[in-house]
Amino acid sequence: MTPETLRTRFESGMDFDTFKTAAKNNREVYYDLYDALRVPQETVAAFGELVQQHGGHVNVLALAEDWCGDAARAFPLLARLSEAVEGMELRILQSELEANQTLTKRWPKGERNPIPIVVFFDPNFNEVGHWVERTQAGNAVLERLKAEHGELEGSAFFQVAGPKMLQAFKEALWKDTLLEWQAALEGKAQTL
Repeated sequence: MTPETLRTRFESGMDFDTFKTAAKNNREVYYDLYDALRVPQETVAAFGELVQQHGGHVNVLALAEDWCGDAARAFPLLARLSEAVEGMELRILQSELEANQTLTKRWPKGERNPIPIVVFFDPNFNEVGHWVERTQAGNAVLERLKAEHGELEGSAFFQVAGPKMLQAFKEALWKDTLLEWQAALEGKAQTL
């Protein structure tokens, strides 16, 4: 996919306000986390330096669906970060739309194509780095919950695990998320 095609797809994306207003699922989580989260000033400064290293502007493309719990936790933080860092612009695309499926498949995690996907591009739409799904620490919390609730499957598990993952995100995982996004913007690969 050419940089010009990526630019066109990016420009067709929604800003966070449009995305959260249109959300049919997790709407309260999007609003509540957005209201509750603030990015520490030292983190804003670190991202600001990285944006300057990439020509003074970074395009942040996020792919997901509003039903995704990981997106509901990550996107309000990503919106706050993008608003706080001069030169950082966020656009969100629905990953399941046919027009966006090719994009979603560009950034697998192992042999899967999970969401959300966050991709950082320089001003010319050359990829700087990307991040997929959740942090390593978030994966550890999820694995612990699976061990604790092994009898539950599918939606029954996520009804129990979802609120616990949200609480873990509010308490600490948001910090890990910012660190992994910073590593992606530094061009360091996300480990599986």
